[in-house]
Amino acid sequence: MQVPVTVKLFTNDIATDTKLYFQLGGTLGGVIAGRIGGEKYYTDPATTEKSKASKHVIIPDAGLRAGLGVERQLGKNTKVLAGLSYHRGLLNIDNYFEDSRGFKEVELKNSEFALDLGIKF
Repeated sequence: MQVPVTVKLFTNDIATDTKLYFQLGGTLGGVIAGRIGGEKYYTDPATTEKSKASKHVIIPDAGLRAGLGVERQLGKNTKVLAGLSYHRGLLNIDNYFEDSRGFKEVELKNSEFALDLGIKF
């Protein structure tokens, strides 16, 4: 689950009833559930111990979010939007390799591109 805390800035109309927007801010999130290889439990190949997949990541996660897009007004109270955003994790969410295996060089950070589609009414 992820909660964005951003500022969305709109331009003046670039065409009739159409505006560009720019979005910048941060996100706070956490793991609700996890799967490794499609399974809820992970079996360590070295020790054959079983553990929940969600125990292999750290909660919470924090990241940066930047995006841009277009918003078009369809009616008096109806708008549609489409945009592209990039999310970059700031924290190392690994809770397995360093604690269980002693690997200091391993870092796991979220990084994703997202297609934002929506309707306001």
